[in-house]
Amino acid sequence: MNSQQKFELTEKLKEIVSEMNLEIDCVVVEGMNDKQALKRLGFENNVVYAQERPTFRNNEKIAILTDFDSEGEFLLRKLTERLKGKVRINYVFRERFRDLLTPIGRRDIESINNLLDF
Repeated sequence: MNSQQKFELTEKLKEIVSEMNLEIDCVVVEGMNDKQALKRLGFENNVVYAQERPTFRNNEKIAILTDFDSEGEFLLRKLTERLKGKVRINYVFRERFRDLLTPIGRRDIESINNLLDF
């Protein structure tokens, strides 16, 4: 991937995060590098770690951005089960990230950090 392609991809990712800032109260991620990537893209709201079994306010709007592999999918299902009826989970942002990242061989949010270093 050349510098121009990285720039264009980064701009698309920033657009997604800009929309998330308006629509999402909190994002659930797997680790510190995922959180760092979202913050570097400009996410301004709360980011929590799935392993910490986060609690949320009733009807809070969240996105779950676990890895795009079998373990991440398992964690997504587990969190969805636990949070069903308590919060509003937005799956669209996960799909949009996945659709941009997996075609270039990236299977997680933290890999965005490498894209930002060009």
